Amino acid sequence: MGQEIPVIDLSPFRDGDAVSRRKAADSIAGACEKLGFLVVAGHGVQAADGAALHRAGLDFFDLPLDEKLTVRRPRDDQNRGYIPYGEETLAKMHGQVTPAGYREVFAIGPDDVPDEPYYTCELAYPDFAPNLWPAGPPDLREAMMRYYGGA
Repeated sequence: MGQEIPVIDLSPFRDGDAVSRRKAADSIAGACEKLGFLVVAGHGVQAADGAALHRAGLDFFDLPLDEKLTVRRPRDDQNRGYIPYGEETLAKMHGQVTPAGYREVFAIGPDDVPDEPYYTCELAYPDFAPNLWPAGPPDLREAMMRYYGGA
């Protein structure tokens, strides 16, 4: 019989005390260590925001490749922008060599960081590299930032 996928409530990270946050963190660690998978609840993302991001994301990935490539990440160590099929392998982070993943990615990070050395100095790269936004779909940026928590 298969293992049941644990559902972990993240609400203690928003409005719980130190004990409840530690309990949730331990549950996350246990799920990752034992099964490698979990479902999150209590994350605070509104269903409408998730649906809007899903629609905008599908619209972006339906664009012709040449349009998506206008926001291709400029360097392999940067996780901002479009990453086409066959260009990335997660095993590389662990020093392994495997075939590239069959997926395409559009990644963002914080969109409005202060103009301070912590965020802008050479050592801040690639963690605070600027986001690359495509011309379309027109609602992608707003949907991503609302989901990310920046809208």
